[in-house]
Amino acid sequence: MSAVTDESGGLSLFLLNRDLTQEMQVSLEARSFGRLAMGEALELRHDNLRATNTRDAAERVKPAPLKGVTVAGGHIRVTLMPASWNVIHLSAN
Repeated sequence: MSAVTDESGGLSLFLLNRDLTQEMQVSLEARSFGRLAMGEALELRHDNLRATNTRDAAERVKPAPLKGVTVAGGHIRVTLMPASWNVIHLSAN
């Protein structure tokens, strides 16, 4: 995981689940950032790890909404799918 703050007090999280078969539960404390609100959450993954984009299927592998992110009282929780790259942007509230 990597975290980056922005000038407005927002927080972006970059998360990777390298496990090829199991989901990963992530729970973070971000109370020192003040009140945060859910902005955008995306995941990049495909069931077929050998899937690629081609001219005929240019969007076979593309970012999709990451569902199930909860932000409450400085606590952030999310479940990451196997073999997935994820980004969560939280806005200062």
